[in-house]
Amino acid sequence: MTVKLTATLLAAAAALILTLAGCSRPSATALPARSGPAYTLMQMNLCLSGLGSCYGRVAYPAVLNEAVARIGQTHPDAVTFNEACRNDVAQIARRTGYHMAFARVIYGGRTSLEVKRAVHDEYNVRVDEANRRMAWGAASVNTWYKNASGRITHSYPHSWPWTFNLAKEDSPFRDIRVRHAINFCVNRDGLVTLLNGLAEPAYGLFKKADPFFGNPKQQYTYDPAKAKALLKEAGYGPDKPVKAKIMISTSGSGQMLPIPMNEYLQQNLKECNFDISFEVVDWGTMLVALRNPPTAPQALGVDAMNISLHISMDISQFALFNLSGNAPPKGRNWPNWKNAEFDAVIERIEKSTDSEEIVANIRKAHEIFVDDPPWLFIVHDRNARAMTKNVKGFTSAQSWFQDFTPVYME
Repeated sequence: MTVKLTATLLAAAAALILTLAGCSRPSATALPARSGPAYTLMQMNLCLSGLGSCYGRVAYPAVLNEAVARIGQTHPDAVTFNEACRNDVAQIARRTGYHMAFARVIYGGRTSLEVKRAVHDEYNVRVDEANRRMAWGAASVNTWYKNASGRITHSYPHSWPWTFNLAKEDSPFRDIRVRHAINFCVNRDGLVTLLNGLAEPAYGLFKKADPFFGNPKQQYTYDPAKAKALLKEAGYGPDKPVKAKIMISTSGSGQMLPIPMNEYLQQNLKECNFDISFEVVDWGTMLVALRNPPTAPQALGVDAMNISLHISMDISQFALFNLSGNAPPKGRNWPNWKNAEFDAVIERIEKSTDSEEIVANIRKAHEIFVDDPPWLFIVHDRNARAMTKNVKGFTSAQSWFQDFTPVYME
């Protein structure tokens, strides 16, 4: 696809044209003065069509980053592109805040150009190879799956947990044995069946197939006998069940089906001697509680909160929700979970520039998080989407961020 600005704007350019011919650096060309307003025009050739000799020397996607940087440095009124693909130009436009428009270009007497098959295939191989190297920005991470078309998308851990109130003096979840027991009691597969497969079992923040999951000592399964044994050790049993009140919402962003899901858990946990009650609130009330200390009046005296969390893509979010110093109102560590070893590992991640070391430490941090759980790990939302059959080109990224540039209506 060749992209070019309309001739009208080119003719109106008065003082300066910034050009990027082939793969060379920008050069300034003075034009004769014209009457009317002045414009600054930058012309770029991204060399991605395979027609130019510069194609083999272009690094993708680095060339897009270079284009964005050059536009940001110069701030021209308009930019034209040659030998560029539509989706790449759309990305550059989004990142620089420009509007995108296409005009017909005549090449060799033709108004359209058939891309050579070899160039097309080579280009897509390069794009796919670049994508494979960009999971979490670390070369050693390969958390990918392929969709039905064989394209690569990213599956992310959108969690639907109970977050324990560890600051409340009489909360049963202050005892780590109770937190382990409840994680062994939950029948996650049964809940997934209730949701018709639109979720998957959660055994931590990350999924077991994720390179960041690590190898925690606590490998949670549906094991009521183990759960009961742990509770017995903690002083609970049939005559003295664990009484806990959970804040749940009637609906909300990412909350899936909170009422039937929590009613399922309530019945499920009874078999292990948990006596669960609910404080049912609207979504706004829950968000206010999340942003206040768990001992504040906004928490309504609950022992845990069922709130969907999108920590997912960025390790800084993992820290925001779990570092000891990030308790509300400073951060999102609503449980008031404190683990000095976890804090130290996050600090090492912050200071490291070695990708392999960073991945190893993320894995270590997650192992600590699972073994000393501030949450009841329940399910990951698969973030299902539904649309009319006329919509084509949509590939679910299972993320809060979705690329709509390939989407079209048939």
